[in-house]
Amino acid sequence: MKMKEKKLFKDFQNAKYAISKKIPLDILELELKESDNAGTILHNVVYKHKIKNLKSKDKRTLKTLEHYISMSKNYFFTKQKTRKYNNQTLMKEILFKIPENQELTLTTEEWNVIIHNFKSLYFKNYDLYCYAIHCDEGTENKSHVHLFLSSYNKDLNDFDIQKNLFESISKKHDLMLDINKNKDHKIFMQHFQNDFYIFLNEQLRLFKKEERIKQNEYLTNEDIKKTSFN
Repeated sequence: MKMKEKKLFKDFQNAKYAISKKIPLDILELELKESDNAGTILHNVVYKHKIKNLKSKDKRTLKTLEHYISMSKNYFFTKQKTRKYNNQTLMKEILFKIPENQELTLTTEEWNVIIHNFKSLYFKNYDLYCYAIHCDEGTENKSHVHLFLSSYNKDLNDFDIQKNLFESISKKHDLMLDINKNKDHKIFMQHFQNDFYIFLNEQLRLFKKEERIKQNEYLTNEDIKKTSFN
């Protein structure tokens, strides 16, 4: 057990011991199932369970009870989260190709805006650890973006990034994909990669940059319009 967890456990035990001197723990646990409000619990302990030598508005007891409730929540939340960490993938790396038929001149600040906008759109509940842009690895086909994301969903308290993203893309494109089938993962990534191209084009338009698109060997939008009329 790490030092921080040891201290949390010790603080929880101390809070538990302090409140046990005032309220029987079996009665306290029974009331905690109904409410986590210290005032409500203390009132029920006094009037429903008829505990002697205890007043419903005793400030010291109320403060001790509030501390125990707070420490209990922190301890069990950390314990649950630690258990999840022991059995889950903690980080997800995602790679996107960058179309290279035209010269793409974006500043570091512009890339930073694009990546964080993309993260906010698709991964708003997940932390972005870092990202890397590789545009100098030889051929056009090798240029790509790396995203390194936490797999922990802050809203749902779960490590669900792969499942959540897979289901989101499948629903968006009405694909009915099965996360347990390898062939469906390939279809998923093709659509997600295309979503990135479309998003990149939209961002380039905002920066008044020439647009690119993964279609017919990276034709420009103007080329595509000409082709569609022929």
